[in-house]
Parts: sequence; structure tokens; C-alpha cells
Amino acid sequence: MATARKQAQRETREKLLNAARSLTVRRGIAALSTRSVCEAAGYSQGAFYSNFDNMDALLLALMERQLAAEIDKLNALIDAKTKGNLDELNQALATHFSELAADADGSLLSVELQVHALRDPAFAARFDTTRSSYLDALGGVIGAGMSRHGLSPALPARELARGLHALWTGMAVQSAADTETSSERLVLAFFMALAGGQPDNGHTGRTDDAPTTIQRSHK
Repeated sequence: MATARKQAQRETREKLLNAARSLTVRRGIAALSTRSVCEAAGYSQGAFYSNFDNMDALLLALMERQLAAEIDKLNALIDAKTKGNLDELNQALATHFSELAADADGSLLSVELQVHALRDPAFAARFDTTRSSYLDALGGVIGAGMSRHGLSPALPARELARGLHALWTGMAVQSAADTETSSERLVLAFFMALAGGQPDNGHTGRTDDAPTTIQRSHK
């Protein structure tokens, strides 16, 4: 009985999050209200407050869900490329971040949350904590992948993660007419410029003799 109740509560929570996501993408956070979210999800406001203390708590949960899914996907990508050459890792990362930028709904949600944080100091404090944890995790995933290929990036992995995140967020709000260069090429150029660095001593990380997109420096 308790298990069924918990499952029902999880389903209610997910439906509320999905409704809030859809409304945020279509109307923006400024147009959100407890009532509008509940009506879209098909629940009473009592169901909302059984899952979230307030609207900010729901927005943070929405953000955490999206970022966790992104980290899981990137972890899987890095693991899949562990035995490949560096070219494959470069291209996979470039494709991953350009696809994020091309995901209109996910990108709009990310931008809306960032703008809301700039306008609301109370939300910003909690938003920054969540975003910081995400950048730590993203930096860890990218750093691990680069380490497996013997690379020491020109910037700390967390700063590289921050730059990549800023790049794909910026690309998401640009018009397609703003540049003739594809998003994938822009990301790859950024990664090439900052991720090359010096190889770790005694470690090549290569599985073949093919040339790498990010070239290692030789002393």
C-alpha cells in the first residue's frame, strides 16, 4: 500500500514538472503560477503543495532533472568513447553540445531559468548552488574523458565545462542566420582551442596512430 502511494506521488510530481516545463517553454516563467501549473497537470493546488514548498522549489527541481539527464547522457558518451581515439571523443562532444543547443525546449528552459535568477535574488542563491554542482559534475565527466586520452587542458576542467555550457546556451538563442558556421564546428573549435594542453607524462591514451583533432604538444 505504501509503495503504491509513493508511486502515485512520484507520478503526480512528474506530471507537475512536465506541465511547468511546457508552460515555461510556451509562455515563460513570468507567466507561471501555481494554479496554471495545476490546471495543466490536472491536479488541485493541494497536490502541488504536497510535492513542492513553492514555485521556486518546483523550478529548481525542473532544473535538477534536466541537468541530471544531461550528465547521465554525457557519462554514457564518455564511457562509450573510452577505447576510441581522440578524434572520436572530440566529435562526440561537439555533437553532444550542438544537439543541446538545437533542443529548442531544453534550451529555452535553461535560458528562462538563468534570466529568472538574474531578476530574483532569492531564487538566484539556490539556482547558483544547483548550477555550481552541475558544473562540478560536468567538469568531472569531461576531465575524466580527457585524462583517459592523456590530455591536460589549458583550463581547469570545471572552467572548460563553464565555457561549454555558456557556449551552447548562447547558441540556443542565436538566430540561424547569425553565422554560416555550424554549431557543431563552433563547439569543436572551442574545444580544440582550450582542451589540447600538454600530454600527461608517460601516458599517450592512444589506441592507434591516427592523427588527433586536438593535437598534443611535444617537447
